[in-house]
Amino acid sequence: MDSSIHEEIVAAKDSRIDAQYYVMEEPVVISSEDVKKARAFVLAIEEVLDGLDENKIEKVRSKLG
Repeated sequence: MDSSIHEEIVAAKDSRIDAQYYVMEEPVVISSEDVKKARAFVLAIEEVLDGLDENKIEKVRSKLG
């Protein structure tokens, strides 16, 4: 996975946790750039998923297990 995508995921997770568990003085603003990044991320993940087959899934399982 591209490191920039990983950084975006971590930042989004941190923002979600902050919004869910902590009272914010100012509302979270989602920019159009954030929306574009989210769409690009979803498309990248869909491409990865479309390329999976049984052999690739088994490789991932063996690495995790």
